[in-house]
Amino acid sequence: MNTDASKGVRGTGDNSDASREIPRNIKTWETLFKTAGVSMSIRKKKQQAVVATPVVNPEPLLLDIHGAARALSATPWAVRSLLWDKKIPFVKIGRRFLVRPTDLTAYIEKQIADGVA
Repeated sequence: MNTDASKGVRGTGDNSDASREIPRNIKTWETLFKTAGVSMSIRKKKQQAVVATPVVNPEPLLLDIHGAARALSATPWAVRSLLWDKKIPFVKIGRRFLVRPTDLTAYIEKQIADGVA
């Protein structure tokens, strides 16, 4: 009986995974690829193929009550009362009231034109 294997010492016994173990002293991906036997040209080709696209946040089509409140610098309850009084057109999807940003701009322009604001 192998006493080292019975004690659970790594690298001994028949079920050793020491040959597949990644060394802990690897500092860069380059040395990892060299250790694994992968050519660097393959890694560079894959790296060049990945192109980062800039993230563009387009203006949303519809705003919820909280988004409309932020846009108007008002509270959500003030926006709710405007919606309930039908001063701003809205779309109701499920339980959510949604408003187009252009309708908010039109409401502001109407308030300025009426001299209320």
